[in-house]
Amino acid sequence: MATLSIISPSNPVNSMITAEIDRKAFTIGRYGDFKTPWGHNDVSRLHCAILENGSDHTVRDLNSFSGTVINGESIGNKERNLSDGDKISLGNHVVLVYRKK
Repeated sequence: MATLSIISPSNPVNSMITAEIDRKAFTIGRYGDFKTPWGHNDVSRLHCAILENGSDHTVRDLNSFSGTVINGESIGNKERNLSDGDKISLGNHVVLVYRKK
């Protein structure tokens, strides 16, 4: 089991939102399985996906406008394995923290 928590610097009060990654392909974005709050336009409708890979997860950018960044590194059009505590940045306003339980 794994979770994502959103931490948004633009909304520091009550800004922690957590969701369980509960399917093999879990989309993130303004209209994804995990909807990003606060309507930031630099977050695409379907920005990226967390994909189940056995007992692990990978992240894939879904041709988003502003790209997906893991721990400060852009992943471009490649998949990247996720580790507990990884920070996933979507645009300039939304940061997700991946937790593996």
